Amino acid sequence: MNRKTFPLYVFILLSFFCFGISGMMTGAALPEIIKDFGWSYAQSGLILTSTSLSFFITAIFAGRLLAGHNPKYLISAALMLLAASLFFFGSTGNFYVNLILKIFFGLSFGILEVSGNFLVSRMEKEGDSHLMGFLHAAFAVGAIAGPFLLSIFLKYGISWVYVFKIAAFILILLQIYFFFVKLSYKDSDENTDEIRPAFNKIKFNFFSVMSSLILFLYVGYEVGLSDWGSEFIVQTHNLSSSKAASLISVFWTGLFLGRIINPFLFKKFSLQLQLVFFSFLAASGTGFILLNTNKSLLVFAFSLAGYGCASIYPMVMTIIGQFTGKNRSTILGMASACGGLGSLVIPITMSRIANSSGIFAGFAFYFVIAVIQFVAVIIYFYYLLNRKALIRDSV
Repeated sequence: MNRKTFPLYVFILLSFFCFGISGMMTGAALPEIIKDFGWSYAQSGLILTSTSLSFFITAIFAGRLLAGHNPKYLISAALMLLAASLFFFGSTGNFYVNLILKIFFGLSFGILEVSGNFLVSRMEKEGDSHLMGFLHAAFAVGAIAGPFLLSIFLKYGISWVYVFKIAAFILILLQIYFFFVKLSYKDSDENTDEIRPAFNKIKFNFFSVMSSLILFLYVGYEVGLSDWGSEFIVQTHNLSSSKAASLISVFWTGLFLGRIINPFLFKKFSLQLQLVFFSFLAASGTGFILLNTNKSLLVFAFSLAGYGCASIYPMVMTIIGQFTGKNRSTILGMASACGGLGSLVIPITMSRIANSSGIFAGFAFYFVIAVIQFVAVIIYFYYLLNRKALIRDSV
């Protein structure tokens, strides 16, 4: 990364920080939202997953638009729409008004997510994942900050609605900064076509499908842990909403630390091998949250799950960006869209299970999904190993 791209990278980091704040606050506030508005688990699940549906649809088109258009107008529109949606969310208890606002959340998230991954993948050096890791670490910082601020507000009896309004104000400031940022990134794919010709065809289906499947499963249970973890803890451990919200911050703290330190601690191992290891940790941590009966170990359980989740998404995105050359924007969009689809299908399935069989049964579904994702990663690893396409994360 050079001086020209630095201001743009800072903006993308800040946008993902705001993305993290906005994305995690609804789940952290869920016990209070249910109490204030009287929504059922089925209604709450629809509110949460409406964002995922609009994200999924938007990500598909965003990937195609970015292939041949200047992303600045798209990003600016997404920032302002998200700011307006955050400001008005929860101002009324009307279910349908809030549902529409959450759909706007997802539309904005889709543009910011695909744009950020697209731009940073073009700044990244061959064999590195550091910039992408820091990008998604910024998301994690926002995901820590939102629930943490919410827990403080709830502790002192301040309505959760005001946290959303603060987030909207931050986005307006970010839009002002973006006005002065010049888009600058690597336009060419250099020698990628010559180095990895087999991966440059969009018809290379197995690689694209497996990358997308892993993100479908991973994002599904990561979003589920964030959205439903607070309600699960309130119901199964009888903790206050404030303490339960703080555990979501603990989850994202573990995730943030992993995204910062993992690229350096594990730089001598291939990205695919790291992917196997962290998928195992994520599944183990999810199972520990589910089965742990000791309240004093909840912090460890959530931090372990967060640390395990840390590197999965940025590693898959980096692998796609480095393997696919000129087609990276389309496949990145496809993978992001499948992540959005996972955050729609998996949590809404969980909410149906929880509505009919209880919150414990619903949360157990996430553990099953985490185990399936781990198996998919093992298949992915052996496929790439056989293709002799192992990437080493160099300094």
